[in-house]
Amino acid sequence: MTNFKTIHTDFWMLRLPADWAQREANDGKSIYLESADGTKGAYLTTWTLAEDDERPAEEVAAAFREADLKALRNMAGYAWKIVSEVSRGTGTACVSITDCLAAEKSYRVVGKILVAPPVVIRAAFHDYGCGDYETSLNYFAPIVDSLQFYVGQD
Repeated sequence: MTNFKTIHTDFWMLRLPADWAQREANDGKSIYLESADGTKGAYLTTWTLAEDDERPAEEVAAAFREADLKALRNMAGYAWKIVSEVSRGTGTACVSITDCLAAEKSYRVVGKILVAPPVVIRAAFHDYGCGDYETSLNYFAPIVDSLQFYVGQD
């Protein structure tokens, strides 16, 4: 059984296996968390939309999702397949999850975007050694599901 710990910022909270730790992010904007063995990681970035941005939450989530997919498509030597997509929204809030797999490289990325304007949380969960999709799915499901806006409780 995996032991979990809860971490949070002023904007989001997440439950991770206890062996995960924060590492230095290479982009300077994200928080990067990684498993002790280095085979799994997560980048989380918080964005604040401009005051005059009046797009519905679903439109904002779609724009972030497309930017994430474009970044994957631009990775030379990787053939990404979208395994599943789900998006739920109310106009004022939205959650979008995209599960992508580059099977020949044993690499899986799950993107989760939370939108409650003006705040957007963008998370990318990486399985760098995804030899078995079902195992990866079972490992990451409780982690991805746990990501939510932080509202002051622990």
